[in-house]
Amino acid sequence: LPFTLFFFAVAFAAWFGGFRPALLSIALSLPIAAYFFAAPTGSLWVRRQDDQVAMLMIVVVGFGVALLSRSQYGAVDRALRSEKSERDERLRFETTLVSIGDAVIATDAEGRVTFANKIALALLKCPEAEIIGKSLDSVFHIVNELTRERVENPVDRVLREGKTCGLANHTVLIAQDGMETPIDDSAAPIRDRDGTIRGTVLVFRDTTERRRAEATSRLLSSVVESSDDAIVTKNINGIVT
Repeated sequence: LPFTLFFFAVAFAAWFGGFRPALLSIALSLPIAAYFFAAPTGSLWVRRQDDQVAMLMIVVVGFGVALLSRSQYGAVDRALRSEKSERDERLRFETTLVSIGDAVIATDAEGRVTFANKIALALLKCPEAEIIGKSLDSVFHIVNELTRERVENPVDRVLREGKTCGLANHTVLIAQDGMETPIDDSAAPIRDRDGTIRGTVLVFRDTTERRRAEATSRLLSSVVESSDDAIVTKNINGIVT
């Protein structure tokens, strides 16, 4: 039993120092064991056969303990580094989505919201705590502006078809407070290395200003077209356009 105490020292040295410190621990264990535990005590000479076997076991089992301890340390270290790398990657991903100029919502493979940036929350008129973990259908209400019929959630199409898709024209987002915002968007699958869909990302934007500009352009065009005067335009080089 006393000889087994050295294995803890070997394991400790291998875990924190490496294989060479573990070998040093084994080498130091032999004379210490011979001096304090092997008969006659107080001498480095080992006479009894069972003590000699115990000394041999210190060497053999010590090597095994050192290899096992170092192997376990390597596995734990790789797992921690992998976790840190994944955490850093997720942080970069979230930082990118937070700083992007469009509204972004990410979901898991079941269509539950896992992330929403500030622009998305502002358009939905919904705090983050009330959207994370919920089905996108319950928070992302879209209808056709002309028919007022509900429009299919693009995330559902992505999960069903496995490819990028966008909304049809004249789509309106109805916020939690009832405010309506014309939007256009696109949704794409998030795949792992094996190609399995792990979720989706939905990107959409407020098109109110763009629609207003288009309406103004159409109005000016209709004024020009219906004018009784002859109208010719040219660029700064004098070329008739």
